[in-house]
Amino acid sequence: MKEIKAQLSSDILRAILPLGAIDNTRDALTSSESDMLFNLWKTAEKQSGKLAIPLDVDRIMLASLKIKGYIEHDGYLIDFTKRGKDVIKNIILGKEQNTFQKKAEQ
Repeated sequence: MKEIKAQLSSDILRAILPLGAIDNTRDALTSSESDMLFNLWKTAEKQSGKLAIPLDVDRIMLASLKIKGYIEHDGYLIDFTKRGKDVIKNIILGKEQNTFQKKAEQ
């Protein structure tokens, strides 16, 4: 509940204050965080509609992803938020070769 209140107050401040007055870098995703997000999606086992957190996951980075709003987790299960799904979708689309690139290489 505190996270929701903090997010709401942050949104209110963004609406009131000029954009330069608020530091938006806390929401930025680092490359190691995006790699971890993608690896979670790729390797985690599905259990009851959510993904089980692998044992070797960095818990600090996991907490960072939760704070930034990319995942939701409750103990040992995670679920991706819309924001997290969008990042994973962009990673997949960026790594895949499209039809035009494949034909150009032939």
